[in-house]
Amino acid sequence: MKSLINKIKGSKFIKALAVLTSGSVVGSVFIAIYQILQPRVFTADEIGIYTYLLAIPLTFISVMSLRYDVAIITEKDFHRSLALVKLSMIINIVLSVLISVLYGIYIIFFKREYIGYIYVIPFVFLILAGYGITNVLTSFNNRAREYKLISVMYVIRTFIQHFGALFLGIILVNILGHREFSVFAMVMPYGVGLFAGVFKQAKGLLKYKEEIKSISREEMLSVAGQHRRQPLVSTPAIFINNFSFSVISIIIENLFNTTILGYYSVSNKVLGMPISLVGGNVAKVFIEQASVEYRNTGKFIKAYKQSLLFLTAVAVPMFFGMYFLAPPLCELFFGSGWGQAGEYIKILAPMFSFRLIGTAISQSLVVCSKQKSEIIFDVLLTVASIGSGIVTGIFGKDITFFLQMLCITRSLAYIWLIIIVYKYSKGDNVK
Repeated sequence: MKSLINKIKGSKFIKALAVLTSGSVVGSVFIAIYQILQPRVFTADEIGIYTYLLAIPLTFISVMSLRYDVAIITEKDFHRSLALVKLSMIINIVLSVLISVLYGIYIIFFKREYIGYIYVIPFVFLILAGYGITNVLTSFNNRAREYKLISVMYVIRTFIQHFGALFLGIILVNILGHREFSVFAMVMPYGVGLFAGVFKQAKGLLKYKEEIKSISREEMLSVAGQHRRQPLVSTPAIFINNFSFSVISIIIENLFNTTILGYYSVSNKVLGMPISLVGGNVAKVFIEQASVEYRNTGKFIKAYKQSLLFLTAVAVPMFFGMYFLAPPLCELFFGSGWGQAGEYIKILAPMFSFRLIGTAISQSLVVCSKQKSEIIFDVLLTVASIGSGIVTGIFGKDITFFLQMLCITRSLAYIWLIIIVYKYSKGDNVK
């Protein structure tokens, strides 16, 4: 164990992770401040409505380029990686328009109780397009190992999205008393903030502007065919994964109400902070390290062990902290009545600990072309979420029962993922 720790020290993995995490720490401070103040500016019901309205659109944010953006990192030929950039951008804009229009139709005809919030549709477009663009740019930055730039952009966008929502909420809702603008105050900064610093992040890419312009449709079709596993396998997997999370909000809104959904939303964001801070950054570095190791040896066991050791060291204390401290701290920081969100955190803490590890290492399934296992895992998550909702509804149980079911079933799915990735990392041809 000591020898492994010594190898990790001073490695490129830790150096890159330190750069990414430094920005995420700052961003997480912003999010923490926002989480403390949000319940004092907006009610649980308002947060629940906002969460529900974005549940379906957010299902698509990771697949707006049909996952061709991920291939930008792993593509060996640089010119072909630029073809992937152009292809990804075109697909992203087309899908952003299409999904926004269809979602507007869905609200108008099938969710008329939310017709008063139809103004979210333009912001849905901004959110979808913004995520698609930043995902492409981040992949290019990752390929160029511009980790500091990725970190800085994350801080800027996080600040605008969260403090912008607080500023608008305080002015429009608390001072002027227009509670009908509460959802607008949250969604507008979220959408606009995604475009902050886009040109700065694209600076390295713009050096190849003319080369990108000259890329023909045939070249784009060529790289699209070469990396066809991304839209055919990886995209469905990620979409199902996102849906397995979004469907939880949809289930809670249907079985209970938006107030309970608001409590759940806050608890979910608090538990998600360590995943965003640590897991997301480990994943960015892990996929680059695993790609290099896999190309050279046909395995990525070294990168896997480094990541697993680091993630476990974070997940264990995270679990105990959340389990024992969440209820009283939520009541203290969020205000009276918000201890309920702390109880939700306590219930879900085990599952989020496994999720922290599983989310980061799952990126390696792209490296070894085992996206089918990713689909199996995401189907397991979806079945766990929907199954928990069905059982809760049939027996008329409360939100506590639903979350307990969710924790047990989804934890089992993450444990399966961790084991299967370990086998792949050794070069085992597991089916």
